[in-house]
Amino acid sequence: MDGNTDRPAVTRMSAAIMTHPTRIEQAARLATKHPALNFSIACDPEPGQPRGSLRTSRLAWSQVAAHATHHLVIQDDVLLHPDFDPVLEAAVSAMPDRAIAFFSEWGSQTSYAIRLGALAGAGWVEAVDWYVPSLALVLPADAAREFDSFAENHRFRSKIEDDDLLYEFLRELGIQTVIPVPNWAEHADGPSLAGNDSHGLRKATVFLPEVGLARNPEILCAPKFIPSFSWVGGFPYAIGKPGNPHDRWSRIPIEELLLEHGLDSARTNEILREAGRPLPNEADGPGPDARRIDSMALCAIALGASAAYLDLDIHAALRSPVAQGALATMVPGGLRRHFRPGTCRRLPSRCPP
Repeated sequence: MDGNTDRPAVTRMSAAIMTHPTRIEQAARLATKHPALNFSIACDPEPGQPRGSLRTSRLAWSQVAAHATHHLVIQDDVLLHPDFDPVLEAAVSAMPDRAIAFFSEWGSQTSYAIRLGALAGAGWVEAVDWYVPSLALVLPADAAREFDSFAENHRFRSKIEDDDLLYEFLRELGIQTVIPVPNWAEHADGPSLAGNDSHGLRKATVFLPEVGLARNPEILCAPKFIPSFSWVGGFPYAIGKPGNPHDRWSRIPIEELLLEHGLDSARTNEILREAGRPLPNEADGPGPDARRIDSMALCAIALGASAAYLDLDIHAALRSPVAQGALATMVPGGLRRHFRPGTCRRLPSRCPP
């Protein structure tokens, strides 16, 4: 694990909430819950156009205050952890040159890095998706001020959403994005501000409002490969950086990760037979088919192999409520399009140790 000891003498925050004219009261209520952050409101400047995030995001990042060292932008359907306000400044002070995303969606590639981080007791992980989780995001103020100009000059600006463009923007600036373990923000139920309702239920990887937020600044040094699962296609794979550690994460076959740990197809098939299919019966629909269940189980095997690479006391790690919560969202996050939303919500919020 590594940390960042370079700290600014003073951290000064400004903050904005992205919203739409039809949701302005929702945004105002959110601002009222966090008066210390003194949120400004960034309302979609073209509300008659098809729903999307980039127009409003550009406006929100442009609202960085002149005095600010850092700027926070959240969407109006965010639930912030009760401890969010008092620990925000400490997090930004510990990592002043990084982008900090406080939410990671439970089926994302980054969700699997978070699960490894939770098992390892890390406070933070690197975001490993090919977009920046932008539901609740802090940037250094100088970067925030540049984003609107970058978006204006981007040749795909009319066909790209803000999370994809922020990824290109931060890569160009050489700014790493990190995410806390557990997440500090949750996605509320209801229609998506960004128009992502077709993606299925989108919840945090692990959001525990009853658990205090850790101030641990250590960032997980990820293993060579990280397992993942495509919630779109229903299959497992892995991501890795086979060359320079500063390269973009690239997709590789899940079998390559498993072979790194001495698990060939015969051994993984044996494990699958021993494990069976422990998913609950779907009361109001057919649920995932056997192939997808086996694919998710294979991803779980790969996650266990990756955790073993970290040289953990796995039994001690599994007693952590953060690890239990992060592991419990793996199945609904990966298979949410094959469960009805109500079934996803009924799945346990903790995996037993």
